Amino acid sequence: MAGVVALGAILAGGHSSRMGQEKALILWRGQTLISRVIGALREALGEVLIVGRDPGWGQAEGSPCIPDDEPDLGPLGGLRTALHHSGGRPVFLAGCDMPLLVPEAVRLVASLLEDYDAAIPSIGGRLQPVHAIYSPACLTTADELLHTSRRSMHGMVKLIRVRIITEDELRSVDSTLQSCWSVNTPDDLMRVDTDDRS
Repeated sequence: MAGVVALGAILAGGHSSRMGQEKALILWRGQTLISRVIGALREALGEVLIVGRDPGWGQAEGSPCIPDDEPDLGPLGGLRTALHHSGGRPVFLAGCDMPLLVPEAVRLVASLLEDYDAAIPSIGGRLQPVHAIYSPACLTTADELLHTSRRSMHGMVKLIRVRIITEDELRSVDSTLQSCWSVNTPDDLMRVDTDDRS
């Protein structure tokens, strides 16, 4: 996949139940969360696609928003939809709730895909499948899993060839690893404000 520019894809199909309001549209530092993610992905990769419920999301930034091919199948369903609409390109997957996404970290992850099916950071011993890049070959695997009871991203990761990106590698462009931070609750949002060193 050398020389192929990945498509940035933002997952925005969840119901934000733990946040108590629509995460994508929360105003933070003068922008909605989803606008911040769009900006970081566009700086890193150029083209950005949103997989979400509202076709208006991203309209102001010129990023198309498409519904999940099948709703309520979680991040794996969102990845499948993004790969299906990627035109055969790799997809860098991010959440709409990652306001500190670092363009340099996105580019680093994307550059390490090489001949693997995916390149995924590992932070504190935990893989970060929603700050990762996936090759078009993952579409078949995602499709197969979504028609079984194993509908998790981690389930797919066990079936594909993965380039694990270490903390040290990611710290070379993101010293605090903030690019992988997500906000699922009001407390998370307050913590990001407190801990952000950017």
